[in-house]
Amino acid sequence: HFDVLKIDIEGYEPVVFRSAGDVLRQLRPTMFVEYHPWAINRRGLSMGEFHEQLFSFRMSIRVMHLDGSTTHVRNSTELAAEHVRVNNEAKENGRMHLDILLTP
Repeated sequence: HFDVLKIDIEGYEPVVFRSAGDVLRQLRPTMFVEYHPWAINRRGLSMGEFHEQLFSFRMSIRVMHLDGSTTHVRNSTELAAEHVRVNNEAKENGRMHLDILLTP
């Protein structure tokens, strides 16, 4: 049993969820996950699949910001929009990742 899991593997997060998703859904640990569409796409993995995986846990999902604030996102559209917003503010052209927090 474990209570907290951090997943930051430069775009391979969907592979972890594909392999360990059932166990994670059963144990329901708090998870810190990197959300990095640019890296996921570079690996040839699917953002659609990653979104399905994230929301299949039926957990609260919050984007963690550098100033310590968080933004709650309820669906894939809101998560993708938050990524665009943060990247536009930082002038990063989609290359900036988000840190997201999933809590039971």
